[in-house]
Formats: sequence, C-alpha cells, structure tokens
Amino acid sequence: MPPGGAFDQESLSLANALVGNPPSVPALELGMGALEAVATFEIVVAVTGALSEVVIADKSCKTNKTYQVAEGDQVSIRSP
Repeated sequence: MPPGGAFDQESLSLANALVGNPPSVPALELGMGALEAVATFEIVVAVTGALSEVVIADKSCKTNKTYQVAEGDQVSIRSP
C-alpha cells in the first residue's frame, strides 16, 4: 500500500458510502494489475473507479454498485 493513501480519492469515498463506511476507511485499490481471490467469509463489496471487468461468482458486475459476496465465491478483477 502506498504511504500516500488511495490514488483515486473520489472512488474511495464513493465505495465507502455505498457500503456505509466513513469516507476514509481503507479499501483495496488496483492500478493496472488484476486480482483473483476467493472469499473466506460473507462480505458486501462496492465496485467503483476505472472501468474494468469485475466478475463475482460467475456474474459480471457494473461500476458504482454494491454486491453481496458469499463465502467461497470467486472474485476476479481484470486490468482496466
């Protein structure tokens, strides 16, 4: 994590608002990388920021929305 915090502060604030957190709560931010993960517990996530392909449990996700992720769900984020 960079010491300066999130690069896209606007998207961080929006993501936190969508899930009911204060604006400055840390979040996962990807630049030009990709992510493949499996949820180890149920969680609500927000997808914000640059357009990229986000897939949760084999379902395509839209930007600026929240999604329920169940334990065991596969989460994939491709580079924008």
